[in-house]
Amino acid sequence: MEVPTNKTTTILIVGAGIGGLSFYHSVRKNLDRWQGYNIYLHRKGVTSLFYCTPPEIQARFPEAMPDPTPSEYHTSLLTDHIGRRLLHKPHQKTKNVYEIEPLKHDYAGIVSYRNVLREVLLEGVDIQWGKKCVGYEESDDGVWALFADGTREFGDLLIGADGINSPKSFDPGVTSVTVDIAIPNNLSKQLMSIYSNSIIQESLGKNGDFHLSFFRLIPIDQSEEPTYRGTIAYIYPTRFDIKDNISIDDNDLESIIKHTISRIRQLRPPCELTN
Repeated sequence: MEVPTNKTTTILIVGAGIGGLSFYHSVRKNLDRWQGYNIYLHRKGVTSLFYCTPPEIQARFPEAMPDPTPSEYHTSLLTDHIGRRLLHKPHQKTKNVYEIEPLKHDYAGIVSYRNVLREVLLEGVDIQWGKKCVGYEESDDGVWALFADGTREFGDLLIGADGINSPKSFDPGVTSVTVDIAIPNNLSKQLMSIYSNSIIQESLGKNGDFHLSFFRLIPIDQSEEPTYRGTIAYIYPTRFDIKDNISIDDNDLESIIKHTISRIRQLRPPCELTN
């Protein structure tokens, strides 16, 4: 196929997640140089976002990263399988995301609303939706991105930012179940009690399993019994499913939840954290 003869450098970015969009803004802002509902951004991540984005995007960061409430500690606490403390990362409390950016240490960060941050980063970006990259072909002049619909696009540089949707992926041998939920007030109090008000909670099991949960103490609505926007993940070795000859349909959400609960009960001892 004939290579386009335009002299303007073309960079193709496959994937419009946080990484791909941040890269886009960085290229637009720094043309002459280059250095999760929820997602946690540590200090370096916040600094990188400020470096990548123009002022009009930075002004909208509080939409995705609301100011911390007085009772929130934006750090992680790691426990064992029954909730005994293993590691509590130090943390500097800040009033807002803008106070994090100039810090010179890494003991600060903020839990952000991933989908809102993505919407903020989408501002002004020209995206072709519904395209699935299935491969690429290199040439002396650049690279062709190949798409499932048979079309192709030429560029000088191809950036793969399609994450879990990439045709080339690595299987780490674990099954990960992640859910975005509305956490009721009583459950949030239990978690905050176990984890000393750290809003990023992690626990290690004795069978290679791992739990992660994090949420903001900002009510979704103003009801008498508030709920909070949270993310909970449970990860365990896939070998347990292979051994038991179990295959779960990723589109059957009820079966996924039931199976995950049974795995937790199998791999974790009865205790407050397991419950």
